[in-house]
Amino acid sequence: MYPHTLLSGTSKSFYISMVYRSPTVLIGNARTATIDIYDIGKFNNTPTLTQYNLCPQSILIHELYEQYYLQVVKGLKPLKAPACLLKHAHDNASQYESLVFDIMLQKTRSNIVSDKIIVEFTCAIDEDYKVVFYVHFEKGNATLVERVLN
Repeated sequence: MYPHTLLSGTSKSFYISMVYRSPTVLIGNARTATIDIYDIGKFNNTPTLTQYNLCPQSILIHELYEQYYLQVVKGLKPLKAPACLLKHAHDNASQYESLVFDIMLQKTRSNIVSDKIIVEFTCAIDEDYKVVFYVHFEKGNATLVERVLN
């Protein structure tokens, strides 16, 4: 299922560019190996939560694992990954993100719709139980992360 360490072969290095409040990077751009640390910080400001919280650590792990997969596992340089590998990297990173978020909840959706990203986690033992967040954004930057109470 999962390796014992998040980044096996940790003696390998990979490139990441960090920006702050960039209008061209929403959270992270796997293709360019760029992470917007301002957007990731917004995941710590979730006022409507009761039990679950999308923390910046889980989002950062997602972004780091995408680059680890593309650059170390697949041996690609930034801007060289085809769309199919970007999707595969994203899907694998979502699994690691889920482990940090909650061991029983699996990330099952992450879609951009209008001015927000809808992020959905589904319970591993009860697929009818879902935890949903809206990540609102404006001009390429996250503005608010909120849990949708159902």
